[in-house]
Amino acid sequence: MNPDLGIVLRLRPWKESDVMLDMFTDRQGRIIALAKGAQRSRRRFVGLLLNSQLLEVELKSYQKSNIRLLSQARMVNSYPGLHENYQRWLAAGLILDLLLKGTPYLSPLPEIMYLAVISLKRIAQSSHRLEQQNALLLFVNRFLQENGFGLYLERCLFCGRKPDHNDARLSLNGGLACGRCRPRELPVSQGLINTLSAGQRLSLDWLSRLNFTQPQINRLMPFMAAFARQTFNHDLLSFNLLI
Repeated sequence: MNPDLGIVLRLRPWKESDVMLDMFTDRQGRIIALAKGAQRSRRRFVGLLLNSQLLEVELKSYQKSNIRLLSQARMVNSYPGLHENYQRWLAAGLILDLLLKGTPYLSPLPEIMYLAVISLKRIAQSSHRLEQQNALLLFVNRFLQENGFGLYLERCLFCGRKPDHNDARLSLNGGLACGRCRPRELPVSQGLINTLSAGQRLSLDWLSRLNFTQPQINRLMPFMAAFARQTFNHDLLSFNLLI
């Protein structure tokens, strides 16, 4: 049996000795898995079943349901840096939250899986908050794109005109607007638009070469939080803590 690669998103005690896990895997997408005896196990799952852990897992069908049975697990990356810094952990928490609330059940999304893996690694290894914020915003921007909800950044959503450099806005309707159509929407620079656009199409291995400035982050973070909440119809509490 070929193992899956999976990120632990959430854990819940189940009955007397079992644990129910929400995971995001490379071959099956978001799943629920049952780890039997995990609350008492001193060998099979010790130190493995923790939020954000990247595991190699063996999964089996369970009682003709959509739940998977977790039979074996092996650590791939525990991302220790996430647990050493509160801001890193908050940023990672938003990635887990989006994977949990913004992906369909049992739908493989390998690009999103790889995006999550490299983003968690970058945040875990970050040395300052600006780098964490960049990794997070680039993740959210690309996550939306891969899910089919990416911001439209070519022309004004409402009139089809390409905004002037000092006239561009970001609209919660899903992308670019001009000041003539939406004067009260968020004003943004052409540089910010270019970075968002590049983040939607660049190879994932090149994503870390993109960076927003601190003023751009201060503008973009509340907008992306509101847009993600609106898009997925969930209150992403981890986003609120980061703004």
